[in-house]
Amino acid sequence: NGGGLSGVGESASSIQASLAPASLRSDISRTDAGTLVINVPPVGLKAESILPGVFSLVWFSAIIPATFAGGIGSALFLLPFWASGGLVAKLAFYDPFLGGELSIGRYAWSLKGTYAGIKKKEKDGATQELRGAAAEVALYVNEVPRGELRLYGERGMLSLGLGLPFNELEYLAGEINQHLSDLKETSDEDPLYEGVL
Repeated sequence: NGGGLSGVGESASSIQASLAPASLRSDISRTDAGTLVINVPPVGLKAESILPGVFSLVWFSAIIPATFAGGIGSALFLLPFWASGGLVAKLAFYDPFLGGELSIGRYAWSLKGTYAGIKKKEKDGATQELRGAAAEVALYVNEVPRGELRLYGERGMLSLGLGLPFNELEYLAGEINQHLSDLKETSDEDPLYEGVL
């Protein structure tokens, strides 16, 4: 192209799409009506899930007999240990199988959560309630941060994508924020959409 700027004449969305991480696992699409649809697959079992899984099995193999061997006092004493073991087991056997589909249209949004491919829950609302998205650290496992995509709105915060690579979460947040900005511009320019966003 003669050494000129490669981005000249390209739309902002095509430039942003070219910046997608090479290892992008999520699927991003747009419907004919302009609805942004992001499918976030479960992370699945990885090497970092094995150690917490083994730990929780060993942990519960000690806690279960101790709980039933000592009576009610022992059971009450061991409640915090059950909670700790439960959190570790959740990291190993629950979180890796969470997925979701986020849809953001001109008027409405929805987030459908899945566990191992089975629909778990659904949240929805008016698009004008959404304030934006961000990639943030959700927790630390063995001093290693694990991020998630957080969607902020008037009614609080929703999350998805726990354990995806941070660069992918940041890319998804950028796509959502750009889409919300585009919807806001459309509503500002077109009197037909007055009151939207």
